[in-house]
Amino acid sequence: MATQKHIDKLKSLAENIQLAKLGKRGKEAHINSYIVIDEYHEWRAESEDLFSKFFDETNNQYKEFRELPKDGNGHVLMHYFNQQYPIFKLLIKKIENGETMKSKIDIEAEPEKVKKSVFISHASKDKEIVDAFIDLILQGALSVSIDKIFCVSTDGTKIESGAYWRDSIIESLLSAKVNFLIITPNYKESEVCLNEMGAAWVTSAIVLPLIVEPINYKTVGIIQEPKQIEKLLDEKSLDRIKDIVQEELEISPALVKSDRWTVKKKEFLIRVKKHLETHPFQVPMDREVFNKTLKEKSDLESTIDSLIQEKSELEDLIRKLKDAKDKDEVSKIIKNRKPSSQFQEFIGLCQSVKKRLDRYDSIINGIIFKSYTGKKLTIKWEAYKEKIDEAYANDLIDDELNVRWEETSEMRKTGDAIEKVREFLEKELDEDFYESYRENFEAPMRTDNKMFWEELFEASINFS
Repeated sequence: MATQKHIDKLKSLAENIQLAKLGKRGKEAHINSYIVIDEYHEWRAESEDLFSKFFDETNNQYKEFRELPKDGNGHVLMHYFNQQYPIFKLLIKKIENGETMKSKIDIEAEPEKVKKSVFISHASKDKEIVDAFIDLILQGALSVSIDKIFCVSTDGTKIESGAYWRDSIIESLLSAKVNFLIITPNYKESEVCLNEMGAAWVTSAIVLPLIVEPINYKTVGIIQEPKQIEKLLDEKSLDRIKDIVQEELEISPALVKSDRWTVKKKEFLIRVKKHLETHPFQVPMDREVFNKTLKEKSDLESTIDSLIQEKSELEDLIRKLKDAKDKDEVSKIIKNRKPSSQFQEFIGLCQSVKKRLDRYDSIINGIIFKSYTGKKLTIKWEAYKEKIDEAYANDLIDDELNVRWEETSEMRKTGDAIEKVREFLEKELDEDFYESYRENFEAPMRTDNKMFWEELFEASINFS
């Protein structure tokens, strides 16, 4: 199977081709040079060879990647590269995440390797818990051989030295008959663990999620019925686990003595609970509470922005009053001061949006405007490919140039800030507010208007 070194080489070749397209590799390495053309053919040939080991013709992306013509000058080949590069990134990601078409037949064709019967997905920080589970439950009580267990942190079950760890994980997942998911707060915070969880459910093995408090049925976060989840530190749950493992691994009843099971089970519970007394977990936050906290934080930020704006205006007023020559000028200054507290609040909300939009290039602001308003606008992105790629890579937008509002905290906060302005304008407002608005701005009072964004949010917006 592929090594990470091979994958890294292909990524590096692709990046070099990208730089040549952008004219960032000097005069000798332009897109129609032999250097770049040779790099393209090397990248394509080795990519096709790699993908053929993991995918077949039933995979549409692999088929599309392979069937594009291979002849032409540099400009023609770069046209093919533009179509192949997004597919390349997708297929590489599938390989790295273990989402390939490799089957159990592939593993069974390797008789020299001992196939694993049990796969244990867990967070490295929970090593003490998992060690106890293996030592006392699987080995001690159920007589499961250590070489039949895959676990990245326990001696005797680890990946062999020098072995490519993703390959070992994939092979062990596919060969296992029982997949345990030891779900703790540490597990929930691990991207690797969550990837293993997703992969476990697509295998043919029995999947047993085992939760440890404070994780409960509400906070576990996986789409399963509660009856499919067991509590690791519950005696009845452990009894059910024993029955499942014994049946799936075809363990003879003669190897599982009732008295021995009871003793080992009690010993396991005492050992883990003692460990948790000295190493307690932090209580995970419920998603509803988390979202509420996020909203409160956003509201507080808006309030702070409004107060900063008000402070600035008051300081300006004080300065003007100090410079006034007589009572008439003082009266004029006071009269010209923005009288509406609603207007001040409105300006503060607009400033919050401005701060967020100031982070982005004008073409990204154009995409945000289009996505927010739902207007059918054409985004001519070609001249801004580098900015578009960066926004796409950071999950700010998708491949159809739509904003991914809920994927990142950054975009969610931007959308929330704009929504606060819209909701404010829909309220019943004082006449003073409308008078102040007319005195200061010319744009229509609507958040779906480009002039409004440019004037009120001071946003640079571009569509081409």
